[in-house]
Amino acid sequence: MLGTSPETRVILGEEFRRQIRRRSWQILTLLVPTVLLIALFAVPLIRNAVTENDPVTPLSRIGYVDNAGIILDFGLTEGPAGYADRETGIQAVQRGQVEAVFVIPQNYLETGEVQWIRADSGFLTDDSLAGVFREFLTVELIAGLVEPSVLERVVRPAHFTVYEVSEDGTIAEEPPDAQQAGEFFVPFIFALLLMIAIFSGSGSLLQSVADEKENRMIEMIITSATPLSIMAGKVFALGAAGLIQVTVWVISAALLAPLIIDQIPDAGDLSVGVDLLVLVLLLFITGYFLFAVIMAGVGAATTSVREASQISAIITVPAVVPVWLSSLLVSDPDGTVAQVLSYIPVTAPTTILIRLSAGNVSAAEVAASLLVITASAFVLLWVSARVFRAGLLLYGQRMTLKNVWSALRHAN
Repeated sequence: MLGTSPETRVILGEEFRRQIRRRSWQILTLLVPTVLLIALFAVPLIRNAVTENDPVTPLSRIGYVDNAGIILDFGLTEGPAGYADRETGIQAVQRGQVEAVFVIPQNYLETGEVQWIRADSGFLTDDSLAGVFREFLTVELIAGLVEPSVLERVVRPAHFTVYEVSEDGTIAEEPPDAQQAGEFFVPFIFALLLMIAIFSGSGSLLQSVADEKENRMIEMIITSATPLSIMAGKVFALGAAGLIQVTVWVISAALLAPLIIDQIPDAGDLSVGVDLLVLVLLLFITGYFLFAVIMAGVGAATTSVREASQISAIITVPAVVPVWLSSLLVSDPDGTVAQVLSYIPVTAPTTILIRLSAGNVSAAEVAASLLVITASAFVLLWVSARVFRAGLLLYGQRMTLKNVWSALRHAN
């Protein structure tokens, strides 16, 4: 069998060692764990810097002057600072003891007017303090008139549980925002990493094939291995190198991401389902494999490294199209454009990844797309081997479409 032939194993081993020795592969492999390690130490520092001088509660950030005599501090354990007069409150703002002071005039119950005094900080001023004081004022106005349970519902009348209705009428509870964030960013990040890996890893394979043809080293290799064994060994080596990259990324994320999330307020619900993660990894690996085959084929069909690089630049453009159209794919993940791009081999991996980040994609669509990608990769591997063989026989000549067709017709 091809996958276990001695020739394929020898070429795979040599090409694999060449791939993992590349500086760009090493940098890209360590990119994700390095970023996570930086975040692990940076997040606490940033959080401490942001919250260092912050009061414990929003109410403690404000003060008030009650000239109407309506604030009775019913049931408050920690509230805003009260000041005897307007001037004292202004001085507190100037000294930075509070961020704002609200002055309630004597005729407040008739007019509802309240003076809001705050330091001048331009567009960075926190306008949410008005809402904080409004809620506090509401509690004070009715605290002595209603039961505590009723008061709680007046201040916080509802906590909504959101349900979604699918096209088939199925009703399900909407996942928490943190979970949705995780399910959005993981596929999208892997789509971007796939682009980087394609341009880095597949480009090196293309250069390897084209360079060996140009310096005629391949003529020595072909005496002891078939074209298919050579191409398969090179492609599978690149795939193995890519698999190691993904493994390093996933393990580092599994170890470090929870530690980072624990240090971010309200991020405890951030999660990614195992099924989604498996789909993301399958799309990454198959997409990586497909472009490795394409690049190997380009190297086989060209006569020099320069020519191969020029052609590859054109071929890799379709892989970036889904990223360019990401806003459209996210806003309309089931639209015609998204559907079409999901079944074109060179755009399918990134398209499905972006669609997964935007919402649920049916299992049938994902399976069909994976089938298209994988089948295309193996067909192109066979084509590349035939083109490679023809290119050796026509050394020095440009591989035209006629020559490619002839190589495929007379394949044995």
